[in-house]
Parts: sequence; structure tokens; C-alpha cells
Amino acid sequence: MIAERVINRLGRGVPIGSAEIDALPDPWAEAARVMLGANGAGRWAAFLDWAKARPDGAQLIESVYAVDPDADPHAVSEAAEPQPDAPACPELPEYARLTTEPAAGWVDDYSLYAEALSPMTPRLFHESAALWLASVAIARRIVLKMPYGDVYPNLFILWIALTTLYRKTTALDVARGLARNTFPFLMAAQDTTPEAFLSDLAGKEPTGWERMTAEEQAAWNAERNYAAERGWVIDEMSGMLAGAGKDYNAGLLEALLRFYDCDSKYVRSTRGQGRVTVKNSYLCLLGASTPEVLSEHINAARLWAMGFWPRFALLTPDEGRPEWIEPRGADDPRDLADQLMRLFNRLPAATWPTPPQAITATLGAGVFDAWTKFNKALSFDLLNDDLDGRLRGTYGRLPTQALKVAMILAALDWPPHAPAPRIELPHLARAIAIVESWRASAHRVIVNATASEFSQLTKRILRQLAKHDPGGATVRDLCRAMVDKRPAEIESALAELVTAGLAEEVETKPGKQGGRPTKRYRPARG
Repeated sequence: MIAERVINRLGRGVPIGSAEIDALPDPWAEAARVMLGANGAGRWAAFLDWAKARPDGAQLIESVYAVDPDADPHAVSEAAEPQPDAPACPELPEYARLTTEPAAGWVDDYSLYAEALSPMTPRLFHESAALWLASVAIARRIVLKMPYGDVYPNLFILWIALTTLYRKTTALDVARGLARNTFPFLMAAQDTTPEAFLSDLAGKEPTGWERMTAEEQAAWNAERNYAAERGWVIDEMSGMLAGAGKDYNAGLLEALLRFYDCDSKYVRSTRGQGRVTVKNSYLCLLGASTPEVLSEHINAARLWAMGFWPRFALLTPDEGRPEWIEPRGADDPRDLADQLMRLFNRLPAATWPTPPQAITATLGAGVFDAWTKFNKALSFDLLNDDLDGRLRGTYGRLPTQALKVAMILAALDWPPHAPAPRIELPHLARAIAIVESWRASAHRVIVNATASEFSQLTKRILRQLAKHDPGGATVRDLCRAMVDKRPAEIESALAELVTAGLAEEVETKPGKQGGRPTKRYRPARG
């Protein structure tokens, strides 16, 4: 947003060097010329007139308004642009950093394969998909015994990026396709109701069992062996979250929390479905959404307070608009699939109704001490007043996320004659690097969602002002029209609109009894 910030500063009369003006790309260079041709306060009006004449004018105005004009345009890159007053992601303390060379292997091989098919998708997404695939293959059959409890390597991952540009669906299809072709019996139904989902996890025969073909019944029997150990791909996460608020989906989010925590026995009893028991749950979730439709859920305090979002790796691009890259041919993924199946087959098999049995992973020399330092840094030292309160739960869970990722990496590197995977320092170093990228991404998600919510609020205010034009609306009028917003939020957004030249105060006269006139506002007169 360097160009947008330059335009914002021009509009506010801040001196801008000629080199910065000359470096602006189109259409911002044209906007700057138009503004420089105006005088003083007329620059904002000139910009608005210019933008409104363009088909993309509304987006240009919004992007200029969204930036912080007082920040150094070159202090940060477009990739990690913080919004106004948003605390940056704090650095990991020196004592918690590992200098050990991180492990490489199957995760990188998968990422290269996926990038060949979906090159405009961030590596951050492909890497997480690789980890998700391996976690599904493990199917609750590896556990790490920690002093505070058992840790299983299942993951909840959510990709948040603009539609089309980052090819989220294409990347999801790459991971989903490999999973379906390798272990279809571990995949949850893509389209399901909460009742059917719970029944599947409990191993109950589906409705219409007697009408299923012999092939379909055989496939279902294979699934039932790992009934409660599932990989689930959700193409649009906001749809699931919106539905979770309906009466008929009551308890869905709470159940997902229990399945993430690998509850050994989850019991639900309803009048319609009766008693359903899910044993040895282990859910691996990979979802996607866009910032616009997900922002209301990211900003929902309840989802943070109940620990829903802190359980997720919330991933969003760490770069600006991607470059155009044509997909290229990829090698046959058979070798990738074979390695996953070797891991799957090496672990104890499950046969219904006996649930999968887990083998215990071990820690190599120095791993526990290194992890303890990382745990202290995130769950104690960095939990200060500068941290957004919503992220406190995320910080507290990231050390366990690091263990989960390290377990997956160790399982993929499992030597042929070793009785169980052993987490070594290179595995932990790679895991910490990965979850540190997740931590930075969580900050970006919070900033973007907050900015999106504020942008939506200003648009609502402008619509209300238009309804009261030309006489203007008072703050009280706006509060009555937007009862879900606090007066302080409305007043703050209104002040920003006035400062940006998008709204203006209407001159009013004192009433018959004198006193200060009531302030009224209307859309700015370009």
C-alpha cells in the first residue's frame, strides 16, 4: 500500500518528494498529477472527482482511506503492511530461537508438486496442506506424552485469501485429490449435516444402508474401522460457521473443539437422534475462505473466548498481489502417495469396533529443553499488555502446535528399524519455524479483519448519511439505525470519514432556546 499512502499524504497536504511521485505506478501516478493540479484542501476533492469517474473508483477511494498516512512509506513492505495502531507481531526472544538446521523432506516435496499445479497459491498454504495430509494418515496412532497431557498430531488449518487471485480452491483440490486417491476411507463426507457427521464418527450405519451396493457397503466398512479419525476439507468455512448458529446445528462448534482435543469418549444425546457415542476422536480440518465473508466471524469475541480460533492455524498471504504464473506440468504424485501409505501401513491397524492404538513418540537429546524455552517465550514472556487480547489463546496453544508439527515431521522421517518416531532438534527447529510463520499470519488475520470491519462500518454510515441528505444526520440518528454498534465506534468512524473528506458537517443554527447547535453530518460534496 505504498502508493495509496502517498496519495493519502498528498490529500492531507503533506509535502511529498518528486522522486516518490515519479515512482508511482498507474493509476496512482495519474491521481497524483490530478491532485497536484489542485490547491491546498482542494486536493481531496480533486482525487474524489477523479476516482468517481472510474469504474474502480470505489475500491481506489477505500484503499487510500484505509492506510495510515503518517507512517513511513518504506518502513514496511507491502507484504506485511500493518493497519493504523495495530501492534506488530513481536519477535521471538533470542533465547528461544534454534540455530539447528531445520529438517526437510516430504513436506517440501509435496509443496513443490502442489506449486507446479497451483503456482499462485502461497507456499504457506501448500506447506500446511502437506502437514495436514500426513496428520490425516497418522489417524491418532502416534501420541506424545507430555507432563500436561497427551498430544496427538491432528491440525485445524484455515486459509484466508482473496477469491481467485490465490487459487485457494485449486490448492485444496490438489490436497483433497491426493487424500482421496491414497486413503479415501479416512475422509469425512464433504457435504453433511451435523447429525450425519456425528453418526459417521460414531460408526453408525447410514440411512439407506440396505439400498447401498455391495461396493458402497465395502467402502463404508473400511471407513468404519477409522470411524472417529477423519480428515475434513471445507471449501467455504464461513458457510459452516453461519450454519453453526442455527438451532438445528446447536452444539456443532463445541463438538469440533472436543474432536480437535482428541476426546477419548464424546457422548451426545438428543430426542431426535438418541444417544451417540464417539470414541477416540481425531479430526484434521483443512478449510478456506475470503477476508470479506469471514471478517464477522474473526471479529466474533465468542469464537476467541471459547477457544475455537486459537485451535486453528489462521493462514493468510504474507505478500502483496501475486505475480501471474502459468501452471506447469507436475510429475506423477505416486511417490508422494506411496510415502504416505507407507506411514499409514506402518502404524497399528484398526478393525471395528476396536479403535486405533497409538504408539508413543519420543524426544531426542536437547529437544525438551529447547521446546521449554519456546513454550516460555510464547505462553509467558510475550503475553503482555501490547498483545491483542484475542491472540492470547493462540499464543498459549502455539507451543503445542509446534509439537504436533514436529511429530508429523518425525513420523515422515521415521527410520525403518526404530520402534517409534523420535523428534530430533532438526524436526523441532523446522516445526518452530513453521508455527512462527503461523503466529505472524494470525496477527495479519486480526489486522485485516479489524480493518474490514471498520471499512464495513464506514460504508454503513455513509449509506445512512445519504438517507438523511441534505439535512444531515446526528450521531443519535446513526445510533438508532445501527443498534449493534456502540456510540463510540460510530463517532470514531464518523470523525475518520470527515477527516478523509468523505463526509462533512452540516451548518446548523441554535434552537429557539439557544445553546450549542446539534451537529449533523452528510456525504461530502465532491
